[in-house]
Amino acid sequence: MKNRAIPLRRCIGCNQSKPKEELDRYVIKPFDKIYLYDESGKAPGRGAYVCKGSEECLKKAVKRKRAEFRRD
Repeated sequence: MKNRAIPLRRCIGCNQSKPKEELDRYVIKPFDKIYLYDESGKAPGRGAYVCKGSEECLKKAVKRKRAEFRRD
């Protein structure tokens, strides 16, 4: 049996690569340039990842003008 590769994603706040399970996914709305939280991790659209439960990473991403977040 083959070992499956663990998908890695990069946090846009701290810029660290981590396993996908350790990150929250945000999806950008097509014309608003606003990121919305994606609970399922499967919403259509361009996604960005932030460390799970880390307000510090969210603040860094906004400060660096990488994203503007909103939870709907």
